[in-house]
Amino acid sequence: MSRFYRSIAMAVLCFTGTVGLQSAAHAQLGLPNVNDTLNRLPTRDVNDRLNRELERKQKAAEQLAQEALLHTDKLAAQAAGLVDGLLRPILYETDPNGARIEFNTIAVLVDSDTLADMIAGGFDLMSKQELRTLGLTLASLRNSGADSLPDAVQKLRDQYPDAVIDFNHIYEFAAESEPVVAPAAEPVAFDEQNDEDDGKLRVGIIDSAVQSEHRALSGVNVTSKDLAFYDGHRPLTHGTAVASLIARSAGNEVNILAASVFVQIDGYAPGASSEGLVAALDWLASEKVDVINMSLAGPGNDLLKTAIARLQASGPTIVAAVGNNGPSSEPLFPAAYDGTIGVTAVDRKRRIFRYANRGDYVDFAAPGVDVKVADSTNGGWRIESGTSMASPYVSVIVAGIVRDGAAEHNDVASWLQASAKDLGKRGHDKVFGYGLLTHTPVTVSKN
Repeated sequence: MSRFYRSIAMAVLCFTGTVGLQSAAHAQLGLPNVNDTLNRLPTRDVNDRLNRELERKQKAAEQLAQEALLHTDKLAAQAAGLVDGLLRPILYETDPNGARIEFNTIAVLVDSDTLADMIAGGFDLMSKQELRTLGLTLASLRNSGADSLPDAVQKLRDQYPDAVIDFNHIYEFAAESEPVVAPAAEPVAFDEQNDEDDGKLRVGIIDSAVQSEHRALSGVNVTSKDLAFYDGHRPLTHGTAVASLIARSAGNEVNILAASVFVQIDGYAPGASSEGLVAALDWLASEKVDVINMSLAGPGNDLLKTAIARLQASGPTIVAAVGNNGPSSEPLFPAAYDGTIGVTAVDRKRRIFRYANRGDYVDFAAPGVDVKVADSTNGGWRIESGTSMASPYVSVIVAGIVRDGAAEHNDVASWLQASAKDLGKRGHDKVFGYGLLTHTPVTVSKN
């Protein structure tokens, strides 16, 4: 164990011992109760504030202890050559802008030589994936030095200007549902039974796990791969709902390739890391899907931006929900990146979903309010709203255009604009984008 983590362990033990000795002294020697004295002070909330501070320090000590144990486990895994595919516990903190990130972790997209140099420089390797489509190595590093995480990120950026380096940001669903969870699962391999030449649409989704046995998906080939990388429960509700909308919109003539990237731990909303999203993009692109649906939203991240930019020219097309943080929200990603199709939601009367984000990055609108979706809790159905529920509709339209051979991936947006029904202000606007998509454009196949 490094000197840094040995210091952490000693600090935790000292802190715990101090608290225990104080309690024992009061119990055995009958020392004056400090709380009684504090309660007689003029400031009545002093005791409450001290208790809150003690609780905060206890939580901090527990987190540091967990971090020390995690570090030790990972060192053992590295020594045994087991880093690739190893699930790890996840802890959270926030970046300087207040966005949720993985605790004390740096995500990188680099070549293998640069990664080796970073590790030699003192960073602990937590996970590593070779991305065959993007042609880079995706890795997460633990900051084991004395620098704060923001300082460590900046130092790496300064030292390796050609590498892509950022926090490991966390993304959330762009829908209103509460998740239903399944047990944690080991990563699974691609199911070779999924035939990319059977003539059906090939739609990739990056979402929660999918309950493939749900009756809404009867007759639909669903291939799943776990890319969450973390110990914890795998939510089912959101991914199952999205998959059911894709199946219905495609008349069940679709193969769904589902990258499961969300994990849930007690006390936190389900989250997907930028590391998982990049790995999912690479996997789905390598399987030559017609479109990738991302019904999720979160902060900007350099790794995610780079991956999307690299896929823009060759495809697949990426369709993303613009998010449900309201009209005054800052842009959310990946929908706000160039190279994605950002989708908002409207109801049956073509009124905008009241919580939908607005901005120049809104490209199209689709039905997404009070829609019927598969319910993974009971095998039945439920009603759901959100921009998450609108983007699957557009994804199926895009897949149809691509599968017909009518347009290359970088021409898809022009085909959609030609068929969109203008809503709101004339032309493109920040609420409805280019307008409502209600059907697949009439195309003439190039084949």
